[in-house]
Amino acid sequence: SYVQAMVSRPQCFLRQAKLDKARTELVKNASRKLEPQYLEQTLFDLALVDLFRMELDSCKISLNRLLVETPRGMYVNDAVRLLYTLEKAGGDRELLGDYSEALFFLEREMVDSAEARLRQIADAEASGLGDVALYELAQLSIGGADTAGAVEFVDRLDSEYPDSYYLPYGLRMKGDLFSQTVDKQQEARDIYRYILENFPNFPFISDVRQKVRLLEESLGAS
Repeated sequence: SYVQAMVSRPQCFLRQAKLDKARTELVKNASRKLEPQYLEQTLFDLALVDLFRMELDSCKISLNRLLVETPRGMYVNDAVRLLYTLEKAGGDRELLGDYSEALFFLEREMVDSAEARLRQIADAEASGLGDVALYELAQLSIGGADTAGAVEFVDRLDSEYPDSYYLPYGLRMKGDLFSQTVDKQQEARDIYRYILENFPNFPFISDVRQKVRLLEESLGAS
């Protein structure tokens, strides 16, 4: 449709690293009366562009507007996670610059460059965004069909950042991977149970609860 094409057009500029053109289109679209699914996509893309430009206040404004105007949207959890990351960096522009570059590489499908930058963040001593980087690396590993690598990054997240906002997301990822292997399904169930017991406010708690029930039916409750 015309609206869908209009909303997608800025993403073409974004992938071509034409940030100014992408932002001009996004600001224009954000001022239109769009349906919620198009508005939230526009606002999230606008937030990303401002992050890549290191316009952090503008980035936060778009994310908060997304949460207010599309509270049931598909991008809500992504917006919350990005706001958490901005807050956790504590105003360290060099650190946020490294992280935004990693995301910008991903946006342009430059996976090797993104991975290198994320590893740099994860391996830095007392890194303020180490947990964020480890979670992103686990996701990249899954995208590359490297399940062992993903589990390794989640285990590091668990051991190095036990209080991280990203930990239940990482554990769910590990549980999902284990649930696909017959001899790992009991461990997957135990991971899901751990999430239920320790992270009751996890956004995907209903999904985790359902997975526990399905695994218990398969394994037999014990």
